[in-house]
Amino acid sequence: MSHEQVVQFCGACHAYPPPETFPKDYWPAEIRQGFRFFQVSNLTIVPPAYGGVVDHYTSLAPDSLPTVPRTPTDIGLPITLRRRELSGPRPGEPSAIAYVGMVHLSGSDSPDLLACEMAQGELLFRRAGDHEDRLTVLADSLSNPAHVEVTDLDEDGVKDLLVADLGTPEPSDDRFGSVIWLRGCEDGTYEKQIVASGLGRVCDVQAADFDGDDDLDLVVAVFGWRRVGEILYLEQHPGRDGKPEFVRHQVDKRHGTIHVPVTDLNDDGRPDFVALISQEFETVVAFLNVGEGKFSPRTLYTALHPAFGFSGMQLVDLDRDGKTDILLTNGDTYDSGSPLLRPYHGVMWLRNPGNDDLFEANALGSLYGAYRALAGDLDGDGDIDVVATSFLGEPYYGKKRREVGADAVVLFEQTSPGTYVSHTIERESCDYASFALGDLEGDGDLDIVAETFRDFRFGGSFPMDPAALVPGPVVIWENLGPTTRSAGFVAPGD
Repeated sequence: MSHEQVVQFCGACHAYPPPETFPKDYWPAEIRQGFRFFQVSNLTIVPPAYGGVVDHYTSLAPDSLPTVPRTPTDIGLPITLRRRELSGPRPGEPSAIAYVGMVHLSGSDSPDLLACEMAQGELLFRRAGDHEDRLTVLADSLSNPAHVEVTDLDEDGVKDLLVADLGTPEPSDDRFGSVIWLRGCEDGTYEKQIVASGLGRVCDVQAADFDGDDDLDLVVAVFGWRRVGEILYLEQHPGRDGKPEFVRHQVDKRHGTIHVPVTDLNDDGRPDFVALISQEFETVVAFLNVGEGKFSPRTLYTALHPAFGFSGMQLVDLDRDGKTDILLTNGDTYDSGSPLLRPYHGVMWLRNPGNDDLFEANALGSLYGAYRALAGDLDGDGDIDVVATSFLGEPYYGKKRREVGADAVVLFEQTSPGTYVSHTIERESCDYASFALGDLEGDGDLDIVAETFRDFRFGGSFPMDPAALVPGPVVIWENLGPTTRSAGFVAPGD
């Protein structure tokens, strides 16, 4: 079978996957899965023989993938970190915290902690200045909350919470997802209202006045799975009972969207948003606001192959040139039938050229299972560093992550403009799917707060059965300031 035939067939759905993406013995299963996708697609092309495609890939693929060298520890961290843990409201009971953020909800100048707990369907909270290392229940009776944003949706002066709810934690095309508005009341409680339901699995929801009518609309990332999924614009209108109503518009029909952060990317005074679309698309798309609730898509970057594994995104001016850049992680490892550590996983950033060109891709460093990266000046030297975490759950990746001494938390220190040095903060405990940066202690230094997501029966993928979960605390690395660089990485419990 010719190379051109395989490229034409595989490229009909997505970018042609290079043979070096997987080892030789992984390709038969990958190709079998590709043929299953083709069978449920609407494509009318005549497929080549399965065996011929397998022969093509196995003849070109390597026996194994290269190993990423361990991060050296001889330089030492530029900051001193003190590690401690926060327990949940029921210490010792199973938990599945999918998201943790530093927010301003209580009115304090210091940030509060807000977390999404999927096993119990709760939002957990720790008020700024609370010296008890425990999270309490702020809201319950949710399904599988995956993300939460603080806003004032009805603009009554009381802060509300917007929840992106998966509906089902398992990979599925079921339409159990929803957007939930927890309307803040004067007495500190929340009134639950369903803004949109019957959706695929919802990963993110953000609020902005997109149509310029002085109320807040919503953009929703419906990840779904393989067939169900989309990006929605929910336009706010006054309701008959005084409560807002939302009219649903589909902005993009692709599944796999993870994040939809809002920004004014082209400085025209109108809010745009940027979407990280994963699955087989593996692309970053800006949706530029052209007025009246309409958006013009502009692709900023597309990965070289469909197994790239985009997992997280932050909009940040990383080089401080006044333009919004994009910080990315690619480390999704749960799309294969057996565990595989991939050397092309890691952290990168897209430099905004300030014109209509594609954004310029720059690698920061490799990281197996890279799931989230956030930028901030951690060492107080005036430039922006990057922290990244890995998610390689037990028991699926437990043996492999110990064999290679996989980094779990990494600091990429910016030592000169555009030059980064990697430092390991923690190894092997790669259970960190979400974390936040902020001055939690009010001492002027950025601290790191990460959730631990542990599911020993299902390999850390999702809490399909609460009985399979083990307690997973929230971990705080308190930043004590610059160090003399004599210390190595901070191990768990140190």
